[in-house]
Amino acid sequence: MSSRRERYYEMNFPKHKTKRDPKLIIKLKAEMDCCEICGSPFNLEAAHIIAKGFGGGKGPDMRENITVICGPASMGKGCHGAQHRGELSVEALWQAAARRERITVEECKLRVRRAMGYNV
Repeated sequence: MSSRRERYYEMNFPKHKTKRDPKLIIKLKAEMDCCEICGSPFNLEAAHIIAKGFGGGKGPDMRENITVICGPASMGKGCHGAQHRGELSVEALWQAAARRERITVEECKLRVRRAMGYNV
């Protein structure tokens, strides 16, 4: 039986299950033969524009919130490493995703915000 504290946390802080779509990541990487920022064909990785830890985890993985950029981020290399260091603007990532999806940057942001549960 759950303790009183455990029941309190279960009621007030429900566990959030992140909706991951590994097939989408594979599909995007197959579509893109180079980094969406610099054009490099090496070490391509999928990167979330709004990171899962900063609210991107509230909605499903979606094309509009993912860019295919060079890395590896784990070694601080390429555009993915630059993104993590704050040297690559978020606006550049939005522009890359919007260009790939053939929509405006504003529409790209709007779709992601809706998926995250914002009333926009």
